[in-house]
Amino acid sequence: MVSLVAKALGRSEDPESLASSRAHLKYLAPSIALLLVLTILPMLFTLYLSTSSLSYTSPRPPRFIGLRNYERLLDDARFLKSIPVSLLFIGAPVVVQLFLGFIVAVIMNERLPYMRWLRFVFVAPMVIPPIAMGLMWRILYTPHLGGLNYFLGLAGIDGPGWLTDPNWALVAIIMVAVWGWTPFVGLFFLAVMQSIPDELYEAGVIDGATWVQSVRHITLPLLRPTFAFIGIFRVIEALGIFPIIYIVTNGGPASATETVNFYGFVSGFNNLRVGYASAIIVVFFVMLFVIVVPAMRLLLSYIQVSD
Repeated sequence: MVSLVAKALGRSEDPESLASSRAHLKYLAPSIALLLVLTILPMLFTLYLSTSSLSYTSPRPPRFIGLRNYERLLDDARFLKSIPVSLLFIGAPVVVQLFLGFIVAVIMNERLPYMRWLRFVFVAPMVIPPIAMGLMWRILYTPHLGGLNYFLGLAGIDGPGWLTDPNWALVAIIMVAVWGWTPFVGLFFLAVMQSIPDELYEAGVIDGATWVQSVRHITLPLLRPTFAFIGIFRVIEALGIFPIIYIVTNGGPASATETVNFYGFVSGFNNLRVGYASAIIVVFFVMLFVIVVPAMRLLLSYIQVSD
């Protein structure tokens, strides 16, 4: 494995291998340059802005202020409130998506009648753009438009204030996230399940295992690396729920659904405090880094142990 990496990095002393590596680098150069322009440079520029006083509401010219924007964050109650909201939107939807996605994938993996149509219905939310998804759910959450509360009323249940109660607004956003991205998780699980050899299940049947026991002792253990991988992937993508928050609740009520990156958007585009907003976004990326890097190391170590 080490030798392969060395060859890939062009560290081989073989002249032919070195020439081949340089030839491959020529083809990779445009992609590397595009990655540099579209990701690395904007991140560095954001870091630079976070140390400035740039604000379009101030008549003073921007100047370097060091870490003063970060110090202000420690006294900003609205920012401090957005941190647990962000962690909630990272954790709760992902856990529910993994649970429901696995259950639905197990069902879709069976040869049941009309399964093709059921799969089509299940994956339908994946093709809906986030903006359209947000508008659709905002209509469902609005009481006088005959949405969820109307159907709850038919069952004799008084529907909550989905968009006016801070606690229920959090639940409302989580529901949209679960509905929109569970199909992706389920399809991922289904693809892995269909790669499991049938001989394992046949051997289980011969040993007297029931369907539930086969799922528990064959399917679930083989999917543990997949659980780890898709869980980390969904954590990375979890705060991409920004369009849903913007359309459904706009961060309200009373900033109850305002994540760190959403607060950065409000500070930069609504309040025009660009330097302060840049500091918020830098902290947001640090949060993702702190969460994702240990999780990736844990996943890689788990895969190596499994192999």
